[in-house]
This record gives sequence, structure tokens and C-alpha cells, in this order.
Amino acid sequence: FEGYSPELLGEYVRKAVARNRKVGGDNFIFFKAWNEWAEGNILEPDTRFGLKPLEAVAAALSSN
Repeated sequence: FEGYSPELLGEYVRKAVARNRKVGGDNFIFFKAWNEWAEGNILEPDTRFGLKPLEAVAAALSSN
């Protein structure tokens, strides 16, 4: 998608976690992994960003 970056993904995850805590949510965040149409929709490294998206998600979750 236009404008995507691993850093932006990390920011979205941080905001989702903060919003979930604010409203007393159940601590679930669902991801739709667009690179996995038929294989189970999991987040995994890709050829463009490598591990950076996964590292951004891990950093966002550990910072909250």
C-alpha cells in the first residue's frame, strides 16, 4: 500500500494497544497479513522489508 513502512506499522500497533487499554479491552489485536492469501494469513518476513515489520510489532508491544 502507498505510504506503508514498518515504522508506521509499529505506530499503528502502539496506538491500538493504548486505545485497547483505555477502553478496557480484551488485549487482542488482529492482523490481516495481505502477503498470505492462501497460506493462513500470518505475518512473516518479506523480500522488501525483511524482518523490519515483525521487529516493529515486537517493539510496539514491548513498549506498552
